[in-house]
Order: sequence, then C-alpha cells, then structure tokens
Amino acid sequence: MLERSDAAHGPSAAAPPPGGRAFPAAVDGGAAGGGGAGGTGGGDGDARRRTSAALAPVAMEAMARLVWLLLLPATIYLGSMALHLKLLPFAGRGDNFHPKPCRLGLAPRRDPDTGAVLGPATPQADCIAAGCAACRGQFPLSLPAAISSLNARMLSANAGIKKQHTFSSGWAHWPFGSQPVFYWSSTKCYADHYCRIYMAANPVVWGVDLTGLAALLLLLLGRLCSCGARRRRRHGWLLLCGHALGWLPFAAVKRVAFLYHYIPSLHLSLLAAGLALDHLLLAHPARPPRNSTWPLR
Repeated sequence: MLERSDAAHGPSAAAPPPGGRAFPAAVDGGAAGGGGAGGTGGGDGDARRRTSAALAPVAMEAMARLVWLLLLPATIYLGSMALHLKLLPFAGRGDNFHPKPCRLGLAPRRDPDTGAVLGPATPQADCIAAGCAACRGQFPLSLPAAISSLNARMLSANAGIKKQHTFSSGWAHWPFGSQPVFYWSSTKCYADHYCRIYMAANPVVWGVDLTGLAALLLLLLGRLCSCGARRRRRHGWLLLCGHALGWLPFAAVKRVAFLYHYIPSLHLSLLAAGLALDHLLLAHPARPPRNSTWPLR
C-alpha cells in the first residue's frame, strides 16, 4: 500500500511512454523559476509596448487638437493685440477708456510740419499720454501687461453696460435674423443723398442655416448618416455642439446684444448644412443617365 501511494504521488513515478525510454520528470528548481520570471518579464514588456503603440496616436491627436483649438487661436489673438498697440501708438479720442498706466504707452500727437504737440489748449488734470505733466513719476506698462490690462478693462466695461438699444436683439431672435443692426448714416453721402448702412440677415443664408441645422440633427438622432459611419457622425456632433456653445450662452447675458454676435455660430451652421447635404447625397447617390459615360473622366 505504501509503494502504491508513492507511485501515485511521487514526481518521478511517471510511467515511460510505451516502447520508449523514460525522461526525467523533475527539472531544476532554479532553472524553472528563472524561466518563469523571464517569461513574465518578456510578457510585461510586450504588453507595455503594445499599450504605448496604442496610446501614441491618441496622444498625437490630443496634442494636435490642443494646438489647433487653443494655442493657435490664442497666438492669433495676442499677436493682433500686439500689432494694434504697435501700429496705433498715438493718443486720441476714447483714450479715457484705457486705464491710466496704459495711456503712458501712447505717444502725443504732433503737427507734421512744426512738431508741436497737438492737444487741448488747457492743461489736463489726468494723464492722457507719455510726457503729460499729470503722468510724471509714472511708468508705462510692458506689452504683456498692457494686453492683460486692456482685456480686463474690456471685460469689466462689457459687464457694466446696462442701457438698451433700438437695434439690439435677443439671442432667441438671431437664428431668424429678424432684427437688423444700424451702423452708419450721413446726410451728405453722395449727391446730397441721405445714406445709411445696415447689417441685415440675408433670407437665403439664414434659411440654409436653419434648414441645415434641423436636417443634420435629425440625421444624427435617427442614425441615418451611416455613410462614413462614426467619423461623419462625430464631425456632425462637433459642429452642432460648437454652434450651441457659440449661441446658447448668450441666454444668460444681460447686457445689450446684437445680431452680429451670432456670426460665429452662423458659420458653423452653414458647415452643418453642407455636412447634412453630403450625408444625403452619399446615402442616395444619383443614378447615371442611360447610354452615358458617367462619371465623366
């Protein structure tokens, strides 16, 4: 009985294959352990490489979106502000809008013939430009500080607007273009005619705007835009979300607003109309006429 138990449980009791010689069943413990550890390490390395290879395109796409959606617009905006300050360095009407340190960066206007400073006949009690008596002892802001100060001033000024305007309109009216904006008028425009300039909604453009938005939304909700599958649907939702983000936040704005605040969202809605038309054309392609070489090459 004891021999039978040993034969059942002993590691070296494996029976040889019929007609062949027996091979040792046991292996060296160190070799087995080392082989197992090496195999595990190799598997972990392969898994890490596969993960890195899978994440690399995602990281590249995230960096590209960061550049195109954030860094590039910020660079264009800040660059335009810097050009504005460099190309328009002279004092003039409306300077009181700027904070006093920003006015120190403005140059006084001078007569091109005599070089005399062009300004008010009486001394000013407030700082109006560099070299002004009221500005002595103060120093102009650096370019980054001036840009930051002007943006803060613009935000506070817009938040403080309380008056309404005859040609203002609410955010809910903009998709319909029901209220134009009056820009300019003159009684001596051309041959003593009375001239005015308005911004008015073009019925064709605004009609395409509403139709395209509604069509694309219905296509996406009904998952009817299967041509091009996920990528096209993702582009469609991106356009609709961009339109909503550029338009709906104005519902919470209490200050006076005008039709031109809708222009960025209008651009996205026109792109949405084009994408909806593309979906429809791909889903229902036109049939070539009989006895024709279509498409033309």
